[in-house]
Amino acid sequence: MAAVLAGLLVLRRGEHKILWLIGAGAFFYGWWDWRFLTLLAFTATFDFHLGLAIGRAAQPLRKRLLILDIGVNLGILCVFKYANFFLDSLSILTAPAGVSFSSLHIILPLGISFFVFEAMSYCIDIYRGNLQPYTNWRHFALFMFFFPRMIAGPIIRAADFLPQLQRDIRVTWPNFCAGFQLFLVGLTKKLVIADNLAPFADLVFANPAQYSGGAIWQAVLAYSIQIFCDFSGYSDMAIGLARMMGFELPANFNLPYLATNLTEFWRRWHISLSSWLRDYLYISLGGNRRGETRTYCNLLITMILGGLWHGASWNFALWGALHGLGLCVHKLWSGFFKARGVRSKSAAGVIIGGAASWLFTFGFVCFCWIFFRAPSFSDALLMLNKMLGGPGMQWLSGAFLVIAPVVVVAHFAGATLQRKGLSPALDWNRFAHLVLLFSWILGIIFLRSVEISPFIYFQF
Repeated sequence: MAAVLAGLLVLRRGEHKILWLIGAGAFFYGWWDWRFLTLLAFTATFDFHLGLAIGRAAQPLRKRLLILDIGVNLGILCVFKYANFFLDSLSILTAPAGVSFSSLHIILPLGISFFVFEAMSYCIDIYRGNLQPYTNWRHFALFMFFFPRMIAGPIIRAADFLPQLQRDIRVTWPNFCAGFQLFLVGLTKKLVIADNLAPFADLVFANPAQYSGGAIWQAVLAYSIQIFCDFSGYSDMAIGLARMMGFELPANFNLPYLATNLTEFWRRWHISLSSWLRDYLYISLGGNRRGETRTYCNLLITMILGGLWHGASWNFALWGALHGLGLCVHKLWSGFFKARGVRSKSAAGVIIGGAASWLFTFGFVCFCWIFFRAPSFSDALLMLNKMLGGPGMQWLSGAFLVIAPVVVVAHFAGATLQRKGLSPALDWNRFAHLVLLFSWILGIIFLRSVEISPFIYFQF
């Protein structure tokens, strides 16, 4: 990152800066496995030229070109991510007949779920008339090769990113300070919180039969905090790095565990994915325009496919289905009371109702995380059975007991700052704030986990 910033400060011409950032993205991605740079370059080139063709063509050719784009992109995703999943599932179905299929030796490219969705949204927006095709391949290549968010998001859209290339890319002191602070927020979430909870959660989820119901309850809550801090930590670091270079990326999380219903949760959790699924899948299926029954079916289909987006496993499909059913129930429930004008008029009723809604929503989300994280469906059922009072080894995690209250306080502090319109930004021109910044960095160094866990969303 230091080398990237130095290059942006030295280079003068805008096109040279763009080429520099494309090269940085290629180096960053190629450091993992240079062979997959060809896949990323193909996706960038294919979607760029197909976007031009869609912009020039008339119906019905435009629709055929869009179908070609979606087919090729989803084909790439299916081959690399779902081929073995389909073969294994088919083997289970054909096992009674003595037929089985061998798994293919396929490496899952890092970030493929993210950059395929970004490429598809570009051509879909052009087809819908929401975006004009870009004629500068280097600009589009930077959109695809922009390294801060390349591996685990947020999923950005061409309409949000490409217009920023019309102005000069400049590294400014205010942007650097704001971006660096946001990067530290993400680093704190990842190294101090998520990675300190990971060893406890990993051991319990890997061997649920050995632990008591109390230990499993702790592990489920610990994983709920871990996955939030792990994923939102990466997003914060990506957004912070982009800000340091002068780019604005959309927020990906907004205090999701304060949501009082499941619809609100998905407006706060992985915002870039949930909005992508809403705009390009749910609405394309018909949204809520074709009656209640079709609306509920569309919600369920969207969430099941959203679950499978996370991984090639029936556990993820079930996780998505549970959230889809939860969204349907909330929509039905809220519509029932809205139609009858039922609404609490007392302050106590509002407070109690809000607390109950929050508790039910948070509990349901944690319940679903069991199927998301458990190695198998049978392990998930075993954990649920244990949580009802099954015997096993007791374990009181000190890391969880310290971190959980901190996360709760941080959520409410963040909500208070949002409500009052205040910014927690440090002023680097003030000595006291510089001391606080230096202390913060030391705190990360001394409080970080000894074991560094891979980012959870790298596997998706």
